[in-house]
Amino acid sequence: MNKTEKVENVQFAQAQQQLNRSEIATNTRAVEDLSKSLQRSRELLNEKLATTRDLDIVEINKQRKELFDLEDRVRGYSNELKSNSQISTAAVSEVERQQIRGLYMSGLYTQSQIASQYGITQSAVSQIVKMQ
Repeated sequence: MNKTEKVENVQFAQAQQQLNRSEIATNTRAVEDLSKSLQRSRELLNEKLATTRDLDIVEINKQRKELFDLEDRVRGYSNELKSNSQISTAAVSEVERQQIRGLYMSGLYTQSQIASQYGITQSAVSQIVKMQ
């Protein structure tokens, strides 16, 4: 393998890592949104239990089991994402920089949350946000 092929292989590996980092960030946000939705569903089910006089125990237990199963699956996805997302030493691509700025400007995510999603440090996110 000559020097040019080695450089191309390294560039390809970095591109794959960057793509994976973006995918991991997107999936992390989706899992976080699912977790919030499941939490709200649990609260609604508990409210229903507290206020319903005519309890259909079988139906409520079925809903609770489905909710617990979903929570277990989301927890599994979250753990899988965490094991696949490590602090990356690869440079953040321009596309990722734009995504990071957009996420931060939306006000929905803190710099720490974004850093966790992209597998970079909070200070790296701060620098990216400042460089507009």
